[in-house]
Amino acid sequence: MLILSRRPGQSIMIAEDITITVVDKHGKDKVSINVKKLGFKHFFSCLLNKYGVTELYKIGETFSPCENVMITLMQYDSYGNIRLGITAPRYISIDREEVRAKKVMG
Repeated sequence: MLILSRRPGQSIMIAEDITITVVDKHGKDKVSINVKKLGFKHFFSCLLNKYGVTELYKIGETFSPCENVMITLMQYDSYGNIRLGITAPRYISIDREEVRAKKVMG
């Protein structure tokens, strides 16, 4: 399991077409997460909602943004960091948004 910390407004990129963004904390144990899927496979759903889908998850809850990838909300601290546990096969790339931007820029 890969564990990454994100603050509200920060994202994780999964493979080439999925962006997971931490939107905000709600109360003591809930976090809103936005999942945006791009690519031809999801073209029509993106036309209907170009901003992705935002859902509310409890700490400890697991969701799957795509096949073979599971994300668990581990915890958040008083500094606003939200820890996400990500389980995926090795062939699926997972990057923090700033790392992916550096890879793309070369």
